[in-house]
Amino acid sequence: MTYAAPPREVIRHRGVISPMCEWSDLCGPLQGWSGGSAGSQAWPAANIAIGYGFVIPEPVIVYDAWYAAGATAGGNFDIGIFDTAGNLIVNTGSTARVVSAHTNVALTDTTLAVGHYYACMTADGTNNYAGWALAAAGLNEAHGMIEFTDAPPFASTATFAATTRTLIPYFGFTIGYSLGI
Repeated sequence: MTYAAPPREVIRHRGVISPMCEWSDLCGPLQGWSGGSAGSQAWPAANIAIGYGFVIPEPVIVYDAWYAAGATAGGNFDIGIFDTAGNLIVNTGSTARVVSAHTNVALTDTTLAVGHYYACMTADGTNNYAGWALAAAGLNEAHGMIEFTDAPPFASTATFAATTRTLIPYFGFTIGYSLGI
C-alpha cells in the first residue's frame, strides 16, 4: 500500500533587500561600525552608479524598488539589480526624484534564483539621498561595493570597478518568498 505525502503548508513572507538586511554583504560591517540611521548625503557625482552585493539563499520575487531622499527634489535616478557579470536583470528606468522619507518605485515582478547579485543606483546629479558617509572610501571597497559610470536609465551591461566613494546609499527592494512547512 502506498500513501500520499501530506500536503505542505506554504507561508508567503515579504521582506526587503537593503544595505542593512541579513542578505547584504554590508550588513555585518554596518552593524559593526554602529552605522546608525541613514542621513541626507549628496550623491558623489553625476552619472556614477554605486552598488552593494547581496546573496539570495532561496528563490525570491522582487516586487518593487525603494529609496530615501534628502531635502530637495530634482534630478533623475535609476535603481536596478545586476548579476556578477554586469548584466542588468531588472531596473526602474529613469525616474524623477521626489522628496520623501521613503518612496516606492514600480518595478516589473522578477524572480531571482539562488546566487550573488548587485543592487545598484545611479543619479544624474548631486542631489541628496539618504545614506551613510564613511570616513574612508577604502572601507566600502574592502566590503565589495562597486561603482561604474552610467546615467539613468541603466545600460544592459555594466563594467564594475571597486568603489572609491565613501557613500553607502540607502535604497533597496521589496521581495517575497515562500517557506514550506
